[in-house]
Amino acid sequence: MPQSMCASEENGQEDPHAAAARKFRHERLQRSMGGPLQNVGNQQFGASTSIQELEHLKTSSQKGLWTLLVHPHRGAAKDKEMDVKTKIMAHYDDQWTSMKDHALSLKPNECSLRLSGNIDMDPATQDMTIQNVYGFYQGRPDRAVVNVDSKLKLPKGTSMVFEFYINEKLYMDRVASMMGRRRRRFNRWKAKRAKTGVAGTLKSTFNLDDDYSALTKRPETFKVTFATIRCEPEGTEGRHVLIKDCVSRTGAIEVNTLILSVGDRGKSKDVHKFRIEGDTDSYIAKKIFDIGKGRGVEVTPATNKSVLSHDLFRLKRLAWFHKGFLKRASEKGLTELAEFSISEGFMILIQEDSVVDANNDANDDDAPDADSYLVEPLRTSSVVHKFTGTFGASRGTDKLTSTILAFNHYCMEDTACLLAFADLQGSRHGGGMVLFDPMTHTIKGTSGTGDHGPKGIRDTINDHTCNIFCKALELSSVDILHTALEDRITEEGGKDPDALVSHQSSDNN
Repeated sequence: MPQSMCASEENGQEDPHAAAARKFRHERLQRSMGGPLQNVGNQQFGASTSIQELEHLKTSSQKGLWTLLVHPHRGAAKDKEMDVKTKIMAHYDDQWTSMKDHALSLKPNECSLRLSGNIDMDPATQDMTIQNVYGFYQGRPDRAVVNVDSKLKLPKGTSMVFEFYINEKLYMDRVASMMGRRRRRFNRWKAKRAKTGVAGTLKSTFNLDDDYSALTKRPETFKVTFATIRCEPEGTEGRHVLIKDCVSRTGAIEVNTLILSVGDRGKSKDVHKFRIEGDTDSYIAKKIFDIGKGRGVEVTPATNKSVLSHDLFRLKRLAWFHKGFLKRASEKGLTELAEFSISEGFMILIQEDSVVDANNDANDDDAPDADSYLVEPLRTSSVVHKFTGTFGASRGTDKLTSTILAFNHYCMEDTACLLAFADLQGSRHGGGMVLFDPMTHTIKGTSGTGDHGPKGIRDTINDHTCNIFCKALELSSVDILHTALEDRITEEGGKDPDALVSHQSSDNN
């Protein structure tokens, strides 16, 4: 380290000339950011710049190099065994992967750490914890380099200032390398197939059942006695069945619907808060109000039951594929995927007191005009994030969007294009993304409202652009998906997808 950077004397007091130079560098850095550094207080980490300001710094400074000023509080670190560089890198990874084209997490070789004022750290400190780094410098004559500038208004002697550098060029080289390896592997596979004359085909053990069991519902009441209907997988081929609990329970459904912004309201379901007696969790209960004919058109109990049953099947099927997707990622050694989950869900059938038998809690002879609701846990956020629509997918290239689009690609491959998910959406809960209310396009077009049959699957394939996770999971190319879809259409009698219309639930369902 150059002597001018050490800025110290043998007695531990900072040399006046070095102090003046450090002050000048500090003020110059503030001017380059457009204003004084943000006071971050006594917290574990605090970025001095917002993500918008970092975007500005990125475009106005050296291309491909990001600089973050970090103030780690050495007494607040939860993981005292983690070295400071790894901890800072992990702290900012969520912000990093939320930006365009940043689907992968940072690696240590793409980052470097220096002390405030662009001072190189002693090599011995690179793998130390925050406390150990501070202690290391306090035992040296140049300890002034780790003392906090009083203008930052941070607790004296307990905080440090680091400059954390991210080399985006190294990062993007790694992204390009992953994409390139997959492309070369696919080209070798394609050349081999062309040489042998064997067309690429997909096969699947997935069984697309059409059996959506019809269960009757009971008249609506907002202090309700109900039976629970659950949807569970049967076997290993994706088939699901409805199971009715034999014990009745009681609860209360709020009369008014949840207050949601216009953009977050569903187009077909009313949503009410719902509590179950003896259960500390909060739920929402959904009921159909529109099947594409407008709110003023009556939705019969039979139609409501049919649509909700299909929706429950699709939700549980989404969870079933999610498990397979995570298993595929584990087999490929892919640990970069963003985490997301699938909402829990079940149906309730409302019962009148007169039909509840003390000797048989849930009467099997449900009234034909009984009401039903689709129930899910109440999430902490009602803001809806859209990843795909009925047709078309998000063009986002952040980590979460890339993961979910690769997940839908996996589902199409795993079913050999018998099925594609649509309208993939979610909201935040407990810090994670929870998907709910999916739709599906299926080869028979019978999976529920919004199922556009083979046409929907084909449009989903057309709109898909393979991303870095599709490559890492070695998923089939778009061309192979199209071939598989044509094979499925032929098996179903060769129907022209363009001639098929959207499946809509009706009173005849």
